[in-house]
Amino acid sequence: MTAHLSAKNRILEAYQILLQKQVVEDISVKNILELAHVSRPTFYHYFTDKYDLSNCLYDKLLSETYNDFLADRDFRKHFFKSFLILKNNQAIFEHLFANPDDQNSLYSYCIKSNLERFKSFLNMKLISNEQLIQLHTYVVGSTYVGWQIVIGDFEMSLEEGVNYLINNIPDFIKTVLQID
Repeated sequence: MTAHLSAKNRILEAYQILLQKQVVEDISVKNILELAHVSRPTFYHYFTDKYDLSNCLYDKLLSETYNDFLADRDFRKHFFKSFLILKNNQAIFEHLFANPDDQNSLYSYCIKSNLERFKSFLNMKLISNEQLIQLHTYVVGSTYVGWQIVIGDFEMSLEEGVNYLINNIPDFIKTVLQID
């Protein structure tokens, strides 16, 4: 563990190391504290619990691609870069996504944050109830399918997976966001 990192970054780094070999449920806050060399109050200063830490780690790992997307609105590039990050950190994400039905799971967080991101890109006042249902269906499905593509449950390359997800964006979203 690098001593010059801030306490928050040491906690995040320690958690990444532990996630290489263990699922979230098997990692205790005590394990994280010992590896990060921080106190319990320091941990709780930055995070409400290890699930909040999971969400923060996800955001940290994907923040660069999301910020790039905000700058250029290139869905294809954004999806591909996100898939590469997930693939390059596959052991970590397999442990983070191990229990997708758990209400505290990263999968639930991903759906909520992806939905909020899409809503922020769209002027929600212009969306009908039917379109909102289409948006929810797409976000839930693409979050699940995207992960299955990354871990290899579907026999397709990351590029084919990106194309699949782009091609299945609901038409009203493609129109509003000018996606080809």
